[in-house]
Amino acid sequence: MTSKNQGSGNGLKLLLAWGFVGIPLGWGTIQTLINAMSSATDQKGVLDLQARINVELGMLQNEQAKLQALSQAFDAQEAVLRQQQREQAIAAQGNFAARFQPVP
Repeated sequence: MTSKNQGSGNGLKLLLAWGFVGIPLGWGTIQTLINAMSSATDQKGVLDLQARINVELGMLQNEQAKLQALSQAFDAQEAVLRQQQREQAIAAQGNFAARFQPVP
């Protein structure tokens, strides 16, 4: 693995970690809005809170889609790196038939 490949892999890991940290914050916001619905005094207030909850849910779904795409990109990159390592190992073996020939 080259350092460039390692750096980009570490970057993806960091992005995934930050994404997973943000998800509980979004659920906390939604729970706060749900709790506020019981104190809403009129229909307009309830509808406003429902709209805000729907927006928060949409944002969480968007974050989930981003995290899934990042995870898939990370998995694909890992597969490419494993394949490159296998190819390098095979190339390092050289010609099998020539392995038993004396080298002048």
